This record gives sequence, C-alpha cells and structure tokens, in this order.
Amino acid sequence: MKAPQIYFLLILSNFCLSDDFHPEQQRMLAVIYSQTAAEHHVAIKQTYNIAGDSIKKALGDTSWNAFTEHNTRINELPPAIVIDVDETILDNSPYEARLILNSTSYPEGWDDWCFEASAKALPGAIEFLKKVKNNGIEIFYVTNRRHKFESSTRENFKKLGIPISDEKDTLLMRDENGWGDDKYPRKQMIAQNYRIIFQLGDNLGDFVSLKENKIGPNERKKIADLYQDYWGKKWFMIENPQYGDWESSIYDHDYSRSAKELKAIRQKVLQAK
Repeated sequence: MKAPQIYFLLILSNFCLSDDFHPEQQRMLAVIYSQTAAEHHVAIKQTYNIAGDSIKKALGDTSWNAFTEHNTRINELPPAIVIDVDETILDNSPYEARLILNSTSYPEGWDDWCFEASAKALPGAIEFLKKVKNNGIEIFYVTNRRHKFESSTRENFKKLGIPISDEKDTLLMRDENGWGDDKYPRKQMIAQNYRIIFQLGDNLGDFVSLKENKIGPNERKKIADLYQDYWGKKWFMIENPQYGDWESSIYDHDYSRSAKELKAIRQKVLQAK
C-alpha cells in the first residue's frame, strides 16, 4: 500500500471514531466497496454461477434436499428454491448511501425507498433466476420486508424482469399470515409441497432458525460450521458487508444503545493479534 493511501485511511479512521461522528458514517467504506469493487461484483457472480451450475445435479437426484427437515414424500415433490430479496437479489446500497449522506439511520427513509421500486439487481441474480424458472423450478422469495411493500416489490421485480408468479403467492413477507422475523416456519410450509433444492441469502438467518441466528458472533460461526456440508452445494451465501445480523450480534442484537456505546463495542471486538 502506498504512503498516501495509508495517510488517507488514518485520517478516515480517526474521523470515523470521533465522538461527534454519526454511526452510519462508519458504513461508508462498506457501501463504497459494495458499489464500486470489482471484487464484490465477482464474488456475487461466482456464487450465482456455482448455484446455476448445480441445478442439473440437484434435479437429477430426487433425494436432494436443502431443507434441514426431511419429508418422507420428498421423492414425489416438485422442486423449488428459497431465496431472500434484499442484498441477495435487490441492491439497496443507494439507500445505505442516502443514510450516510444525510446523517440519518434506518428505518428513516426505508419506506420511501421500497415504495420507489427502483432498486437494481445484484450481478448474476437475474440470469440465475431465469435459469431456475426455465428448468421448471418454483421460486419462493422469502423476505423480511414487511407485507405493505408487496406491491412495490413486485413492481420492482417486473421492472427488472425477475420471474414471479401472478397465479400463486410466492413472495412470502414478514407480517403476512402472522409471520414474524423467523423465516423457518415459512420454509416449513413450502417444504410440505415442494422439494427445496437450494437456499440463497445474505444472512445466516436466511438459512437457519431465529434461535440459531440471534446469538453471539462466535456462536453464530459454530452454528454455520454445523451445516458445513450444505455451503456451496445446497446453501449459497451472498456477501453483504453493509449490514446484517453479523453486526447486531456484536451488540447482543440491541441497537438501542447510544452512538458512543456502539463505537466502544466496535472498538472492543477488533482483534489486533
């Protein structure tokens, strides 16, 4: 790394950790990385490429199951995938950029952003979803976007050419049918009538139950390792450095703390050796 770059990062680091600095500003490099880095672009594309290349194998094996519960009728069931929406299919980094530029915090402006229906797709997402649909596989979009955003989310999908059924409800949202944050019950419902061959998301909670996800950082890693045979084969993680339960886990999933407290926690978890 060149000296000017080091100098710039030191200035940025000191600025980010100053007492009067807004917590959202500390996401700046993560958002810039998400929006500009070829590395991020490639990481997402290669994940979708690997998943797409696995379709034929998954369809050829009628016992192939990406859900952790086994249905005795699995060999008779039609195939489906379960996929998250935000930061898995839709790129919400412009919203994150607005928070930084306006010194505001989530959920301020989130409703407006969702109703705009203007999010772009992440690299490789549309091509993968079209390949899934062309192979006769049902797509279930399991998202924790609130149900009030269903129409605008569908509109956003249709603008981008993302396949979504008009005949059946395949967009399963939080607050719909009494569903809460835990995606597991929605997947249980799907698994009654479909053989889930893949799961895709950007957060551990897109794959495991709320109980397994809402724990500390080290415990979350241990849970992830319990499912090591799924990753890259039946489960596909899209990297998201901007936000997620990886961050909330360091705060014991409590964002009610002051900016000063959040800053202190972030510094405490840094590992210098």
